[in-house]
Amino acid sequence: MVSMPVRLLCLVQDFNFMLASYDRFYLEHVIELSKTEKIVFIDNVLTDKNMMLLERDTVFNPHIYDLLRKHKLQKPLDDLIFVSHRLEMSDVIARIWLLIKQTPYLQALCKSLPQRELAVNTISHVALSIVLLNKLTVMQRRLPDLFDHSIQVAMMAVAIGSELRVAGPLLTMLATAGLLHDLGELHINPQLYQAKTKLSETEWREIYTHPLIAFAILNQCPEIPIPVAKAVLEHHERMNGSGYPQGFSGNKLGHLGRILAVAEVVTAICQKEPVAQVATLFKSCNSNLDDNVVKAVHALLRRMITQISPIKTDLAGAVVDTAELSQLCRMVTRIMRAWKKLGPTLDEHPMERARRLFERITQIQYSLLDAGVQPDDCEESVKKFVGETEPLREILTLLREVCFQLGAAINETQRGWNFNAEKKSDTTIAVDKWLRQTRNTLNQLGNANSQIDEEED
Repeated sequence: MVSMPVRLLCLVQDFNFMLASYDRFYLEHVIELSKTEKIVFIDNVLTDKNMMLLERDTVFNPHIYDLLRKHKLQKPLDDLIFVSHRLEMSDVIARIWLLIKQTPYLQALCKSLPQRELAVNTISHVALSIVLLNKLTVMQRRLPDLFDHSIQVAMMAVAIGSELRVAGPLLTMLATAGLLHDLGELHINPQLYQAKTKLSETEWREIYTHPLIAFAILNQCPEIPIPVAKAVLEHHERMNGSGYPQGFSGNKLGHLGRILAVAEVVTAICQKEPVAQVATLFKSCNSNLDDNVVKAVHALLRRMITQISPIKTDLAGAVVDTAELSQLCRMVTRIMRAWKKLGPTLDEHPMERARRLFERITQIQYSLLDAGVQPDDCEESVKKFVGETEPLREILTLLREVCFQLGAAINETQRGWNFNAEKKSDTTIAVDKWLRQTRNTLNQLGNANSQIDEEED
């Protein structure tokens, strides 16, 4: 293992308690898995005070849940267990082939690469320890959607890396980071990701820790190079410092981390929308990402679009929901008209967080203008497309993404701007008011995808 920078070492030490205690959510996943898979302890289970809890060869079962929860273990849980039908990398590759067969955008992605099997072959070179294979097994059995998402992020990361001329061991590192980037979510309350209601500030903070948890896990695995663990730590960071968990920006972020951050964003869009609409949606959320990586993605998407014509899509015969389109037009218009009064005051504001908000909303406005939609008069702009199904469908998809990005912008701003503690100024009061009004407007959608952290007034 490469020696670790002092700051990263401090992060690991700060989060070692998460690994020592193996929070109850991961333990619950393993307990549930033990109901269908035989799991055996391959070593004596000792507490951090050297007290014997369980003997070697004990079969893992739901009855030992309370015993394990009450004590900190001397070794991580994954070092102590053997899962009878544990995943191997050959199983991961088999799943990749099945996903490609079932998923049009992955077919287009593979056809757009220099060698069609580049992503699959690169991931096949990933070498993981039993500990990490245990983790992936738990993820695949308990959170199958997250497992499939991780595979797709790994494939997208390889494709983007190849576009940027990343090759050899570095490309394998990128694939490894993609496959393991969300391991930390195994230690987060899974109900938070399925919440239909508002999340509290504490619950959001819990979600924000998942890159740190994954980083701490990977740091304990000698086969994982530091650049891989660092990329996983940085996959929610942004170039302007608006991301998490560290809020780093620019040159403080590694090359692999920048690629992985973009790969996850693009993959999330591809999983929701047809390839033909991904480029348009990506423009609404790429302002805080690395410019060179963004350019590589657009080049990749252009090639992917040329590959989708022979692929059957779900767009044929689709009907545009005009009621939803009208509602979104009114909401975005209302939000942007309010912003029109506030935005110019933030362009050269002394507070970096205010300038970041200005940049984020400006990027969203540009994405609307590129689609022929006037941000502060969406309904009037849409009228010229009446009767044209395809443009209306694209605008509807874009407006949904705009609402999502507005919600993300609110979260970023509120995460780093303590309005209660800061001295009140006219601008601060105006920003706080706009954030609250926008939050309330978006919440009218009743859509969990708006991701608004609705605080109590």
